[in-house]
Amino acid sequence: MNADTPVVNRIDHLMIEAEDPSFLFQLFSETLGMTVAWPLKDFGEFVSGGIFVGNVNLEFIRWKGLRFGKAPPPLGKGEAVFSSISFEPHGSTASALEELDRRGVRHGVPRPTPHWTNAIIGAPLDSPFVTFITEYHLDFQGWRRSLREDLEGKKGGRLGIQEARVLQIEVSPLSEAEVGWDALLRPHHRPAPYTWTFDGGPAIRLVAGRGNTIRELVLGVASLKRAREELSRLGLLGDGSARHVELLPSALQGLNFRLEE
Repeated sequence: MNADTPVVNRIDHLMIEAEDPSFLFQLFSETLGMTVAWPLKDFGEFVSGGIFVGNVNLEFIRWKGLRFGKAPPPLGKGEAVFSSISFEPHGSTASALEELDRRGVRHGVPRPTPHWTNAIIGAPLDSPFVTFITEYHLDFQGWRRSLREDLEGKKGGRLGIQEARVLQIEVSPLSEAEVGWDALLRPHHRPAPYTWTFDGGPAIRLVAGRGNTIRELVLGVASLKRAREELSRLGLLGDGSARHVELLPSALQGLNFRLEE
């Protein structure tokens, strides 16, 4: 690879660790009528189910033991957190890891399975949060197309969700974190300070905070008015303004989702 070749193409999926992943999976799949990427299932080491939100999957998961060799974040009863970001590698896992070596970014060894290979990136999220690469050994582009067609057929579910637009990540200090994220994400487009965009999938935006954690996922909807009305009917309406509305965090085990038209 050369300096202009990306390490990753886009965000592939977001891992949401939950004390009760079945509750969130049913909320998104049944109550909100979203597309199921894969059914909730016990995989032995973990319980996991996937929901498609237009251009990225949300994986609701509970680990039974260690996660990638380390303890997952502790969770209280009825609690959930955005815990991990999985990226699609540019090219293969091997070529992406070679480029990380060239950039001086730490990473783990590839962990292959029959259907995918994961490789941990040592930065820029701090433990217990994880950044990693996922390379699929299947027609994942065709899989994405079929998921998109299904969601479009459902008109984005009850909220009219079209896509994930922005993943906001709280960092401290902001300037130092920007260097670490840019080491992973360059040469992707930088439309604004502390922001990277991709061809497909949500953008990443860093915001100043007290820690290093995923703060919020912004989803685009066809009609903010319709989404607000549906959330009110469902008892899921959080704070809002003329330009956005939030899903009630207490009803989503503490997760923060913002809807924008």
